[in-house]
Formats: sequence, structure tokens, C-alpha cells
Amino acid sequence: MKIIDITHDLSETTYGFPIEPTPEFTTICDIDKNCPVQVNKIILSTHAGTHVDAPRHYHKEGISIDKLPLEPFIGACVVIDVSHIESYSLEVSDIEHLALRPRVLFKTNPSVMQHLSLSKACVNYLGEREVILIGTDTISIDAMTSKDLPAHHACHAYSIQIMEHLKLSTVSPGFYTLIGLPLKLTGLDASPVRAVLLPEGTYS
Repeated sequence: MKIIDITHDLSETTYGFPIEPTPEFTTICDIDKNCPVQVNKIILSTHAGTHVDAPRHYHKEGISIDKLPLEPFIGACVVIDVSHIESYSLEVSDIEHLALRPRVLFKTNPSVMQHLSLSKACVNYLGEREVILIGTDTISIDAMTSKDLPAHHACHAYSIQIMEHLKLSTVSPGFYTLIGLPLKLTGLDASPVRAVLLPEGTYS
């Protein structure tokens, strides 16, 4: 079976938002004559690397990552290449001619601080067509400078799950099966995921 890994490596050089700490890895126990195993400690943001946002991240009354339904994170998806778009906002007119799946992943041309965000109208369009997950290779579906996070809140209104910072640079546009489950982190706002793509039809 062909498996395409669309997850960024988590390391001490993994980048994220400026306010977030970079991951730290330390060794608690190493294999030697006094210890038969290696054990490590990790310190990282819940948004480190490829991750899923829970509504708790942007809404005080939103549910936490451990309460999210799992169904949106496994199933049919489409990878859409929008890297040719020169503006910083993805609009309905950019995607209305395209075939969709319940899970939509956008392949952009991201940089750390400037990237293609989704307009509220674009999210509404996807929600009206019963999309249940939106993914992107940028570190946020909203602009880095946004204070009101319109795309996040539009996703919340339609119960659309959000997966960010995917590794899509070598992935061809087309139809796939997505698997990318968040960790069951009690009460938290987000979680790293290991996201992969399989050939379309592997799971319904």
C-alpha cells in the first residue's frame, strides 16, 4: 500500500507562531549499565508542527481537543493546488469550479509570516457543501495578523475541523483518503497529528 506522509518533522528547529516555544527534547534516561531503556521528555506547543485546532483554541466556550468527533479525521479527501493564487485570501471564485470531497486540503505556497488564508465566504461555501474538515499547509487558515479569526469562527459555525501546517509540497492534486488523528489531550486547545494520505477508496 502506498502511504504519503504529509506530516512535518517535529524537532528543535520546528517553527510556529512567534509566541510559541520551539520544541525541546531532553533525555531522562539513556541506555547504559544502570538503565535498560531510553526515556525522553518533550516540551512543545499544542500547535507544534502539523496539528489540529479544537474550538477551545479560539472560542472560550468551545470544546477541547479530546472531545472532537473522530470521523472527520479519517476518510475521503481532495488535495487542491492553489499555489498559483497571488493574493493573500482564498475566495469562492478560486474554488467554485472544483470537485470537492468531505475533507479538503489546500496546497499553497506558504512562508512563515505571509501566507494564503481562507476568506469567511470561502469557508461558508465549503460548509454549505458539507465539507467536514479543512486542511492547509500554512500554519493558520487565517492571516497571521488577524485578531478576529473569521475563517476559524466560520469553521466553528459549520462544525468543520481544522488541520494546519501540513506537508503538501510534493503531493499531487487529486483525490485521496486522509488519516490524521489528534491526540486525546484532556481539556487542551489543539494537538499535533501524524497525517497521511492513502490512495482514494482505501476507506469510505
